[in-house]
Amino acid sequence: MTKKYNFSFSEFKNKNQSKTISGNTKGEKIRKEWDLDNIENINGVSINITIPEGIFLAPSLIQGIFGDTIAKIDLNKFYEIYKIEGTLFIVDKINRIIKDLYTLKEN
Repeated sequence: MTKKYNFSFSEFKNKNQSKTISGNTKGEKIRKEWDLDNIENINGVSINITIPEGIFLAPSLIQGIFGDTIAKIDLNKFYEIYKIEGTLFIVDKINRIIKDLYTLKEN
């Protein structure tokens, strides 16, 4: 049985304003608040992360949130656990950042 967890960046959204969230430290704080270190270790877990329209995540934030995960598991396992939801533009951008972080890890 798959255990599902849902997280969203909607709390960062201001009315009718776009917002970029950045910073490795901020990402590490979000990772800790969401308890990802423990949740990722649950067998068969599925973690859905929703990014509402108007929210943009900087590469430094993505690295802060997922850096520990990237250090532990391969890219295929990452996508077995994590589902990123949002606009096509945002999801594509985040996927490129994640793949870049895996490439850096390998070099």
